[in-house]
Amino acid sequence: MTRTPRRARRSYPATRDGITFYEVFLALVLLVGALAVLGQHVSLGVRSADQARLRTKAEELATTKLNEVLAGIEPLETSAGVPLTDDDGLWSYSVEVAAGPADGLLNLTVVITHEGLRGSPDEAFRLQQFIRDPAVLLDAQVSESAGGTSL
Repeated sequence: MTRTPRRARRSYPATRDGITFYEVFLALVLLVGALAVLGQHVSLGVRSADQARLRTKAEELATTKLNEVLAGIEPLETSAGVPLTDDDGLWSYSVEVAAGPADGLLNLTVVITHEGLRGSPDEAFRLQQFIRDPAVLLDAQVSESAGGTSL
């Protein structure tokens, strides 16, 4: 009796007709994580844009107020917390006039502040410039017109 060799059974891997629950869950976790990171970046970008907008406006307002004081539109005297007539009404300015580092010079400082919604300042900008003391110039003109100049 001779035996015929049996054919060796081949094991074929089972064919997959779709994706598993684990793969779907992993994809969703990755998607949610990516959306959370992107959301934080967008939030940071919006916050930075708001700060840049406020800083730019504060610089413009400080330059304008300093030029108004230099031109004589605003008085050359110390003042604090004066509200600016602006579109949102949250801006205020302070002017400080102090003695400069030399005779005949004044230290003129303009500070612009934006009050936040919580009542605390969320932006402040300080602009400082040394100017000639108008009283010294006026005294020189008066003495020149009264007595003439000595050579």
